[in-house]
Amino acid sequence: GVDAGFVESDPGYGEPTFVVDDVDGDGLLGVGERVALLGSSKILKFISGEREYLRGVDLIESASTNAVDESFHGTSVSGILLGGQRGYHARVGVAPDAELIMYNNYDTQGPSSGWEDDLQVRFVQDAQRSGAHMVLHEWTSPFTSPMDGSSNLEAAMDIAHAQGVAQINPLGNLNRAQKHLSAPLTSGEDASLEFVVGPGFSIGANLYAYTIVYTSLQWRSAQTPSVILISPDGQELSIDLSASAQQMLALPGGVSVAVTYERTLRGTSLMRLNVYNEDNKTALAPGRWAIRLEDVVEDDVVYARVSDLYSSWGVGVRWSAPTRDATTLSFPSTADSAIGVAAYGGRSEMLDDGTSVGQLRGYSGRGPRVDGQRAVDIAGPDDPHAPLAFTPRATASGWGRSWYGPFGGTSGAGPHVAGALALSIEAAPERALAEHEDALFQSARRQDLVPAWTGDLQQDLAWGEGKLAVFDMLYGSPQPANEPPELAWSIQVQQDALVVDMSASTDPEGQPLQARVDADYDGAFDTAWGAMVQRVELLQDPQSPFFKVQIRDAQGLTRAALIPYNDVPAPPVVDDATPDMPDEPQDMSVPSPGDTMSPDDSFGCFGCAQTPGRPDAGWMFGFFGLLALWGSARLTSRRARP
Repeated sequence: GVDAGFVESDPGYGEPTFVVDDVDGDGLLGVGERVALLGSSKILKFISGEREYLRGVDLIESASTNAVDESFHGTSVSGILLGGQRGYHARVGVAPDAELIMYNNYDTQGPSSGWEDDLQVRFVQDAQRSGAHMVLHEWTSPFTSPMDGSSNLEAAMDIAHAQGVAQINPLGNLNRAQKHLSAPLTSGEDASLEFVVGPGFSIGANLYAYTIVYTSLQWRSAQTPSVILISPDGQELSIDLSASAQQMLALPGGVSVAVTYERTLRGTSLMRLNVYNEDNKTALAPGRWAIRLEDVVEDDVVYARVSDLYSSWGVGVRWSAPTRDATTLSFPSTADSAIGVAAYGGRSEMLDDGTSVGQLRGYSGRGPRVDGQRAVDIAGPDDPHAPLAFTPRATASGWGRSWYGPFGGTSGAGPHVAGALALSIEAAPERALAEHEDALFQSARRQDLVPAWTGDLQQDLAWGEGKLAVFDMLYGSPQPANEPPELAWSIQVQQDALVVDMSASTDPEGQPLQARVDADYDGAFDTAWGAMVQRVELLQDPQSPFFKVQIRDAQGLTRAALIPYNDVPAPPVVDDATPDMPDEPQDMSVPSPGDTMSPDDSFGCFGCAQTPGRPDAGWMFGFFGLLALWGSARLTSRRARP
């Protein structure tokens, strides 16, 4: 990067990466197969805090931000979404031809405004202005945000969606963390919610004491019950929600209590109650704390959440009562426009979760929202091999370059859905977003659910429409068994054009085929997918001794081959005074797989088969030599190696 003296225009920013075009698919760099230098990033723009970095201008300078060491999560998600190069890498993302605008929640001075809406609102608005097709939200505030779709961020998402920008939201991994609780509120009765503060949260060999506890309580009615906070030693603090929207209170012993109360734009009552010591370092008293609601005047349900600084989706500070598999989705998947993504096991068992391949992960967030809306739309696999960020923190932990590892959680499922939607938009850009979303949902599979689909409400609130089925979405039917096509070709020079005839190619399933040609083998095809007879300009001074041909079947499986230019027959020498004579017929036969050749027949050339009476003509396997290329009407046939 910059510190080593490199600039934006340097390929790979000083660490050039080469990838092999493995045309014949044998896993080796063969004769004629080129290596390609990856020259530019797939990141169009990167915003960190107030600073914007642009590809081709100053993207290289983004390495100086704190984002470099905070990029672990985003790097893996991006790899699942669009990593790698098709045809060059064994591991590629779902939509590897897409490009990214990336937004970072950490500015150059450290954490930004946390989970306040304003930063994310600006990101969504910038994505809309920048022409993004979709936003994949990999941030959340699961513990203290309203859960009815009423926030400023969700309004910005809904506006962008109305303008054709899809919003994809992993549902979060809160379901088994014991941090969610729903309990009935009964008129005339008290309701008590108890949470447990342990001695601390273990990370490796370290135990981090809990110095702050975040809680939020939401209910749908407008009533303002009296709230009593009770410490483990029995100290009580009374809170009058009708007194003020914001209150700073205290328990004896230096324990501070910050309280806010609001009615959201959609009529949800939301109380936030945070408990911490004044120095922000002293551990809170371990034991059982309680929040008691008194003076309840209307039947309702209270939805409560609790958390701490360290445990994230794990079990840290928790409710003591059993939790249930409902309303555990995370903000902002609660937006009206959000495609809420659940997670199921894609590759392996999750031992600490008790789920196996095909099953919905136990930790996957469930619906509905607090206002009863479903919010779960579709489920994706959650544990692909994803690239791990090569950050200073990663190297200090012993990770190496180009390491891949399983990446679980709904954050791993989300980019599968975003990538699938990107493929749909790429295939039919003229269609409205609603059509692409309908195809996504209508193609989802319920027949593959484990356990089998029964149609009950709980399954619907957990799986949404079912499992993501990308092929079905793109082609309208389940993917049938398929083998790659077999490629055969002949070449001919007509005036100033090279004509490659691949019409003799076959497909095991009888599917229609398309072809294209890279005439100078520079990695960019000179013809679009189309007819099996391709015509390109004849190159008088080709930069490569080979040109590349490729075919594909209706399901997208391909076969390619390199053709050496010296396989194009030289033109006959024609005397202007002599009438044109037809070319002597050429033997077009192709040896069958069982044919063998004797040393006498080979004329010292590997793969050359003698045509009787014409030792200079024949059929050749080898890709050797470079000869001058001129116009000719002769044909030469080849068949691609499997």
